[in-house]
Amino acid sequence: MAGQDEKPEASTGPKPRQSTLVFRLLNPELFVRPRTWVTVVGTLAFVSSIAFIGWRSLEYQREEAERLEYEQAVREREERRKKKLEAHKRKKRRQDDDDGNNDS
Repeated sequence: MAGQDEKPEASTGPKPRQSTLVFRLLNPELFVRPRTWVTVVGTLAFVSSIAFIGWRSLEYQREEAERLEYEQAVREREERRKKKLEAHKRKKRRQDDDDGNNDS
């Protein structure tokens, strides 16, 4: 009975394929069992990063708007100051002209 001395194949499932270290490093999801806590931590880290980037973007936009409003207010104040100074100079010139006409 030569048939009984033969060993049956050890595995009945699909044969494992040999892979390179680079392939295993680039595709770890194919070789590592999924762990729920790693998935949760990774998802939280990703969502937190995206939320932080969004929050900082909104903060930057708000600060930029405040800066532009401040610059506009400074320009308006400077224009009012210049107009007031010009009006004061015109008034002073008129007074000097009137004083010069009265002296003659």
